[in-house]
Amino acid sequence: MSRPNLKIVRFVPIIRWIARAWSILSILTLLFPFFMEGLIWMYANSLREVLGHICYMGILIGLILSWFREGLGGIITSASLVLFYLVFIVAGRIPTGAFLVLIAVPGFLFLITWLLTTMDKKYRKN
Repeated sequence: MSRPNLKIVRFVPIIRWIARAWSILSILTLLFPFFMEGLIWMYANSLREVLGHICYMGILIGLILSWFREGLGGIITSASLVLFYLVFIVAGRIPTGAFLVLIAVPGFLFLITWLLTTMDKKYRKN
């Protein structure tokens, strides 16, 4: 099997470091409520809020995990973001603003670098 032309693989280290730098900012932003209010912010009044907090924590855990396991962390981050929006859409309330999407972008970048690296390794074997 011939190796496809994967010129984009050259940019994987650049994408990875952009994702890492952005993830540090995202992680600090997500941890900010812990430093300011402790766990008080986690008390929820409804099931929607509980699920929203679980998704919030999923994004945080996914971003941290992405530093060690890009694919798994990217999947957790992406799935948590999608689940967050699904929970609110099902509840009849669409979240406005792009704050959480901007926070989760590094997860998508980590997922892209993992996919490109995996593809490149697969074709180098053959």
